[in-house]
Amino acid sequence: MSGRYEPIGDLRPDRGPRGDRPVLVPGKSAGGPDRLDGNVVDALIDCEHSGAATVLLAGEAGDLDTPVAAVCRYAAAAQPDVAEEARRRFGVERVYAVDSVDLADAGAWVGRLPRERRDSARWRRGVRTIFSRITTSRT
Repeated sequence: MSGRYEPIGDLRPDRGPRGDRPVLVPGKSAGGPDRLDGNVVDALIDCEHSGAATVLLAGEAGDLDTPVAAVCRYAAAAQPDVAEEARRRFGVERVYAVDSVDLADAGAWVGRLPRERRDSARWRRGVRTIFSRITTSRT
């Protein structure tokens, strides 16, 4: 684990992600998850609950085809063609062109990610939206 980010593989059920640290998700080409199942879903839910941004590390274009890629908040890509395809699919504001998508090199660029503050209007709006869905479904 780094002081500035957490690899998804380091998350444990007894220790969820910190909201102030992005969680890095290697693409399937680097051995990362390619399906939304059991532990992966639990980890991604914990990330959303804590406010931790999830970042797909897309080494190849095929990494963008997975369901996991679709639910990550951001994507990082080192290859220009992969970054361009990610921008086309997910939007410019969600994609970062980086020198390397290796976990060991993430400290060089992870500080560029936006930090969501819990007192921000967007965070409060999200909490209100979730709360209203819960209360609406109970009636």
